[in-house]
Formats: sequence, C-alpha cells, structure tokens
Amino acid sequence: MRNRLRQMKIRVKFFASHREAVGKAEEELQIEANSKVKDAMDRLVSRHPKLGGLMRKNSIYSLNRSIVDEDAKLSDGDVLAIFPPVGGG
Repeated sequence: MRNRLRQMKIRVKFFASHREAVGKAEEELQIEANSKVKDAMDRLVSRHPKLGGLMRKNSIYSLNRSIVDEDAKLSDGDVLAIFPPVGGG
C-alpha cells in the first residue's frame, strides 16, 4: 500500500495584476503538508500559466498579514496574499 502524503488547505488572495491574470480575487489551494510559499507558487503557476510572468521576481508575499519570502513554511488554514511590487518615486 502506498503512503499518502498529508495534505493541507490554504487560501490564496490575488491583488492587482495577479488578480487580472487569474481572473478572481482568491482561491483555495490544497498542497502537501510542510510546503513552503515557493511550492504554492509553483502549483499556482501550473494552474494559471498567465501568472508565470508575474511571479517570483515581481511579487510580494504576505502570510497571515506578515511579509515573508518564498522559503516561509505554510500551515493548514494559512492565508497567503500575493501582491505586485510597489512602485513610486
């Protein structure tokens, strides 16, 4: 019998150009336990290819209202928000 990886669910919120690329403001994402933000991003880009050009270098990540990087560990029930970079000058 195969071991089944434990899964968890997170909520992902999209803002500005990321929202436009996905076509919605948020979605639920099921991902393996012990995943990191970068794992969630990989899953999201495979689901929404238009995100590919916007992600990574051009994104700010907020995990439960705290700014994090791609190596932040996710937990079941987390809320991950993805923002475009803030410009100005």
